[in-house]
Parts: sequence; structure tokens; C-alpha cells
Amino acid sequence: MSNRILWRRAAALLCLLCLPACGAMKQEVRKRTGVDVPTGSASGPEKPDHKYYTVEVPSIPKTVDEYVALRDSLATTPAGGAVMMAVALIVYSSDVPTGLQCLTVALDQHWLNDGKEGYKGKQPRGIYIQQWRERIGRFPHIPRSYVQGTTPQNGYALPPGGPYVFNIKEQVGDVELSTARIFIECTGADHPRPVRVKKNNRGIWKADEWSSLEVGIRAPVDPKKADDDL
Repeated sequence: MSNRILWRRAAALLCLLCLPACGAMKQEVRKRTGVDVPTGSASGPEKPDHKYYTVEVPSIPKTVDEYVALRDSLATTPAGGAVMMAVALIVYSSDVPTGLQCLTVALDQHWLNDGKEGYKGKQPRGIYIQQWRERIGRFPHIPRSYVQGTTPQNGYALPPGGPYVFNIKEQVGDVELSTARIFIECTGADHPRPVRVKKNNRGIWKADEWSSLEVGIRAPVDPKKADDDL
């Protein structure tokens, strides 16, 4: 048997003997640092741990000035910016003119045009005004479903008083690059709804993609039908 073959077999045996030691070394590194040793997999980095927390809104604004003050307080984080979009839709569901002003403030400026229906000479693009009229105008309970304590059984009625609690399930994105994707839990659906937000030059996070917040949910229970079933 040639020396070359002998060397190859010896090298292979050495690799096999080292595998347990490598595994033990990785476990020790993980134990001491909490960080996994990279394996060189071509599948890319593992998905980061998701964040789970709540955002509380003390009250639903009744005027655009109240909304702006609340926005300036909460939308300094990605989750706060996403929640402020949901709040603007809640306002719209009961007061269309004020809601349009709030939605103008909530959206990234890319989605605004000149106009008088919004705020300070700007308003959302016409296609979105039409969509809100058809979706939220017909189903005003949809935005309220993002507030904890609402249910199909109570018609998605907001809890009396406040604060109003929004559950945030996860945050995906690169905050350093001023973009993030936030998931807000919905009491009328099995899965949270995503909102993409962007940070403007004032450090305020605004909605950049929010269509999932307008998607249908479980229908509210009709109290009259419930009585008839007794």
C-alpha cells in the first residue's frame, strides 16, 4: 500500500476522532458566552429572536392636534409608529374628516399628495381614501380589533376608559437602516397583522405599508340573532 493512501486514511481517522471534541468545544463556547459557534451553513443566519411587548394608548384622540401630540410621544419607536397607524384608522371609523387628518400624519410622506382633506396642505393619495371609504367605512369594527379586550361577542367595542392596549408580537427589520416590520395582534383573527414603518428625518416612525390592517376579520356577533337563538 502506498504512502499516499496511508496518509489519506490517517487524515480521515484523525477527523473522525476530532468530531466529538469539536462538538464539546462548541457546547462549552455556547455555555460560557450564550453564542452559537458558526457552522458555515449556506442557509444564512438564523432568524433573530422576536420581541413580545405591549404599547398602551391612554385615550383615542378626538382632534388632529391631540393625535399629533400622541404621535410625537409614541412614534419614536417602530412599534409606536405602527400602533399610531391603527389608532388613526380607529379615529377614521367614527369620524371620517378627523380620521383623514390623522391618517395624513400617520403615513410616510411618499404616500401623500397635495390636498385639503388632510393636514397642512397634504392628504393621502386618492386610491387610499377610496379604499378606506370601502373597507373601514363599511366595516368600522376592523380597526378596533387591534385593541385588547375587544371581541366578536361584544361587537369589538372599545373597553370603557383607558388605556387601550396593543399587543406587539414581533419586530423584523433593521432599525439602524430606519425600516422595520411590526406585527400587531388582532382579536378577530388567528394571526397578527404586519405594518411596515419608516423613520423620517425627525426620528418619527410612520406607516409605509399597512394594507393588512384593513383585511376582514371575524364578523361581530349580532345581539338580535343571539337573542333569537335562545
